[in-house]
Amino acid sequence: MKKLFAVIIAFALLSGCATSSDLVVNSEKTVSQDLSKYTTLYIGKLDIPADLWVSFGYQNRADWLKVVSEVNKTALKANMSEQAPGKKVVAPVQGFTNEAGLYIKLTYKGYRKNIGRAYAHDLDSLDLLVEMYDNKTKHELYSASLSVTSVGTYKRGWMMNSLEGRIDNQIYNLCGFIADKLK
Repeated sequence: MKKLFAVIIAFALLSGCATSSDLVVNSEKTVSQDLSKYTTLYIGKLDIPADLWVSFGYQNRADWLKVVSEVNKTALKANMSEQAPGKKVVAPVQGFTNEAGLYIKLTYKGYRKNIGRAYAHDLDSLDLLVEMYDNKTKHELYSASLSVTSVGTYKRGWMMNSLEGRIDNQIYNLCGFIADKLK
């Protein structure tokens, strides 16, 4: 009985530590058809501005551009592949490839630091527009304006200690949102 009580208290304390969800949908245009039929995902490049290196405290522009490149060349594909198993993920692409599949366009809108706290860490928000199109017809199927937070749980929680980790958590949370739309 004491163990059960301890588990209940621990759960209550831990669940009270988080103060933010992993994203906020600011606006959304409803899905016009079933997105689950798409087996190949073409993810566009997320153009995070190169001039943010100063405000994020990097020594030089080149170091910051390595972080942006990592987001586009590695994080988007790896996180999307993990969250949407069974889907072929091609990322980054420069635009429509005219091949069968779903094209996901990501448009950077802003980055806000220190928007709240979760698990004793500051949270940041990546604001962006997500648009999904049939890659062959270029017909828009879905769009949403999102604010994706840097919250991470379990093995991802420690990542909130660095800017790179917070950005990776944001990409992970974004990919989770997109994967949910594909179900």
